[in-house]
Amino acid sequence: MGIIRKINLLTISVAVSVGLLSLAISSRFLWKGGMEHIESLRSKMRQEREIKLKDLVDSAFSVLENANFYEDAVRSLGNMRFGEGRKNYFFVMDTDGLMYVHPERPELVGKVQVNLTDSEGRKIIQEIIRMAREQGEGYYSYLWPKPGEDAPESKLTYFKYHPKWKWILCTGAYMSDLYQLETDTEKRMASGLRELLMVQSILIVGMLIPVVVITFLVCRRLIRPIKDTVETVQDSSGEVASVSDQIAASSQEVARGASRQAESLTSATDSLETQLEMTQRTSRLAADIRKLVGETAIVVSNAGDSLTDLKQMVVAVSDAGANASSIIRTIDTISSQTKLVALNASIEAAKLGERGSGLGVVSEEIRNLALRTTDASKQTETRIGEMLKRMEDAEMNLSRTQDVFSGLIEMTAKVRTLVEEIATASSLQADGGEKIKSEMRQIERVVEQNAASSEELAATVEEMMLQADHMRSAVGQLSGVLYGGPDGSRIPQAFRNHEEVKNENSEKHSLGRSRQPQEGPP
Repeated sequence: MGIIRKINLLTISVAVSVGLLSLAISSRFLWKGGMEHIESLRSKMRQEREIKLKDLVDSAFSVLENANFYEDAVRSLGNMRFGEGRKNYFFVMDTDGLMYVHPERPELVGKVQVNLTDSEGRKIIQEIIRMAREQGEGYYSYLWPKPGEDAPESKLTYFKYHPKWKWILCTGAYMSDLYQLETDTEKRMASGLRELLMVQSILIVGMLIPVVVITFLVCRRLIRPIKDTVETVQDSSGEVASVSDQIAASSQEVARGASRQAESLTSATDSLETQLEMTQRTSRLAADIRKLVGETAIVVSNAGDSLTDLKQMVVAVSDAGANASSIIRTIDTISSQTKLVALNASIEAAKLGERGSGLGVVSEEIRNLALRTTDASKQTETRIGEMLKRMEDAEMNLSRTQDVFSGLIEMTAKVRTLVEEIATASSLQADGGEKIKSEMRQIERVVEQNAASSEELAATVEEMMLQADHMRSAVGQLSGVLYGGPDGSRIPQAFRNHEEVKNENSEKHSLGRSRQPQEGPP
């Protein structure tokens, strides 16, 4: 059920409730006012009836005052009738209850009626006598049947005491006509009240129709901007979800690239460590050669006869040393270039940050230089092996010509100096390799930081996607309220499309996470 329909139903309910409440209140006050009017009318009519009875008794009482004998008074009062059909009369009794006049029931005349009671058991004569003695005059109500009828009805009697004769003059009037008038008045009032309620109901219905129409129009004007806003939020939430998925995929790709770069750097570092070990071994070997050359100088100090052969050997050793020096310089150049490339890679990674895709190219260059360094080291080892072989041949020749090789000492000193230079160069190369190794470790730490940052970015994107899901859920609930239907059957097609996109993106994101490497960067 749409919100406009809900508001209309609420408006109708409120209007109907207010109308019914106003009807109930107006009915209550009208009925109360009518009952007060009836009560006032009853009181007024009773008062008029009492005044009329008093006037009649006062008029008849003058007959008693002017009569000279009982017989005249009895005859005059017995003939006096009044009211509709002249059915009302006067009756007279004394204070002992002896009845003197009763035109309606002459059988009571001359008899004491102090025990006369009405249908409720009240002793009528005794009460009138008592009140007449105490008050002189007054009113008394009791039940008494009308002439010719058996059912008792309420009757109001007015009495007045004549002290000279000790007579009590009484007359009464039935109150049924008064009660009938009240009943008729109540019926007329109820009929008028029903007509008034009918008119009010028609007026309320007539007022309810324009109220509902106005409410419907106002709600449409108010709800339309809300619907537009909801649709805009739906579009935005869909775009946020799409962008979040793209960022998450990019972050995962960066993390995987960082892992591969870290593995490559680790391999390059291991190769560099191997090269450093070989360089250190070369340095130790140069020291051994220097020691051997010294010993050879002592041994061949007298080998003068083989000077020509020794010179040729020394030349060969010099050539081998020159080649070794050239190779060492090549290694040094390669090491310098490796250091420069590593530095450039570090600077490039720092500049690019999360977009450090160029770091793979730099790492590839580092690997190529490392391979070249390895090849050069192997060549150095081969050349030095050849040099050692020739030195062994020279040692053998020196053994054969030790008596004639007197000038070999000077040349041996030169060779020793050259070997020292080789050892120094090897030491410098080892120091440079250590620096390169340190820079490579620094690059590894940077790569690890990049991978960690990528993971944090992925977590942030997941949180953002979760918030987008919450926002879409809230918007969906609001759309359900606006468009009606708890199952979303009336939700706009645009929002259902966003839900489909959300499901597709969720599947892609889950697939991307399942393909992510299980091991982090080394």
